[in-house]
Amino acid sequence: MWSVVRCPQCGMCRGIGKHVSTCTHCGYAGKDVELVDTVHDPNDLQVLVSRANIPDNLQADQRLMEIREVEKTIANKYNAEIIEHKEMQKLVF
Repeated sequence: MWSVVRCPQCGMCRGIGKHVSTCTHCGYAGKDVELVDTVHDPNDLQVLVSRANIPDNLQADQRLMEIREVEKTIANKYNAEIIEHKEMQKLVF
């Protein structure tokens, strides 16, 4: 299991394994870190750390950008299905 922790000195988040290490941002060596999140897949750790380090005033913008990306993906899939359907109709008729 991997954890995302926030440094009490600089406020930045980082990922850790089993043991708390020094902060990669400021070098703080204390163990009194705030646990922000946990993840089982280390590939997801980078995403969680990145999201945790987005300033509060930009998090709403980030969520909006993510929603727009999902909407684009859905629209592209829908458009591809329409095109495929039209091509199939041409073959039938």
